[in-house]
Amino acid sequence: MMDAPTVVIDDRVYAPLNFLMERFPATFAWNDSNLTLTIQSDQFEWDETDPIVIPYTDEDLLWLARIVNVESSDSSMDMKLAIANVVLNRVKSSNFPSTVYDVIYQEGKYKQFPPAHRESFLTLQPSKNSIVAAKKALTGENNVGECLYFNNRPFSSKADDLYIIIDGEYFYE
Repeated sequence: MMDAPTVVIDDRVYAPLNFLMERFPATFAWNDSNLTLTIQSDQFEWDETDPIVIPYTDEDLLWLARIVNVESSDSSMDMKLAIANVVLNRVKSSNFPSTVYDVIYQEGKYKQFPPAHRESFLTLQPSKNSIVAAKKALTGENNVGECLYFNNRPFSSKADDLYIIIDGEYFYE
């Protein structure tokens, strides 16, 4: 008997962690810096021909959480998620670099994300909410469709491309 029910979402089964910890011989290690639990055990087996899909690297998570943190400060989770998705939409677009890091540091006529060019950005420890928003975006949660731009003022040249306004920020496709 479990003290809470299991839940199935998108073909994944979620079970109470304390139930797993009490019943399986495993090592559980919590990483507070990226809010990740690592479980190691010889009891779990999988068919090695089945691919193990890891949707992102720790490095992608860190860079994305940092830019979310500096661009959104104390804004809502919706705003943080939206910023993370703009970066990831750019990664997917052929008009931008193909990595989170390169999108953040892209320069052209303008620096795309000016706060990333401050020295303090390299050592910034993002807030837990910024990490959560980055993880949500990296695992597929998207609240801004295919938006590639955002700004705190409307772009008159992109008025037809306005997708949504979140916390006073304008998001454009």
